[in-house]
Amino acid sequence: MSIERVRIVALTTPGYIPAAGARVTVFLADGITLVAGGPASVDGEFDTRVGKPGAYQIVVDGHRCLFPVTPTDIPDTGGEDLTLVTIIGASVLSNDADPARRCVVYGYVVGPDGDPGVDVRVTADVASSSTNRGVIAAGGTGIDKSQVSVAGGHVETRTDGTGYWELPLLVGANVRVAVGSTAAKTFRVPCMDEVSIRDVRDWLGPSSM
Repeated sequence: MSIERVRIVALTTPGYIPAAGARVTVFLADGITLVAGGPASVDGEFDTRVGKPGAYQIVVDGHRCLFPVTPTDIPDTGGEDLTLVTIIGASVLSNDADPARRCVVYGYVVGPDGDPGVDVRVTADVASSSTNRGVIAAGGTGIDKSQVSVAGGHVETRTDGTGYWELPLLVGANVRVAVGSTAAKTFRVPCMDEVSIRDVRDWLGPSSM
């Protein structure tokens, strides 16, 4: 196994502007074990080395910028080549939720026996935001809107016959999503059209989702 060189480039849209000073953190594939971290340069670049090729997870956190958590496979180059990883995020106008854009957060519930978890309650509540009301909106695609209820900073739905659920949440909102009574994640809704609950990083540490 060789030590591999990696260059991570963080850009924001519109305009693909370098995310200068954004915090870049590299984890092992488990999303928990820290490998490297530091600020991006004025060109939005962060150079590092990883101990071996394989699967990693990259998290970029920029002021007023939202980036997707990015699973990355670092190839075995024998330490000869530089692996380039480009991550595209989006600028937001403020630290509050964006009232004009929603991201569909979705997932599947599977029981211990491998069968779909049907009619499981899924909730989302505002974790912290200077926008007190209306940061979560009902609706979405693939789910009967009558299954979604809203009360201020709270929204909920139930899984369908395949164990699938989705919640359209406002971009930039800080939310806690709970599935049933045992699994939960607290995170900021990314600037994406849709994202799996598995691909967002829990602020509070390791999560069962």
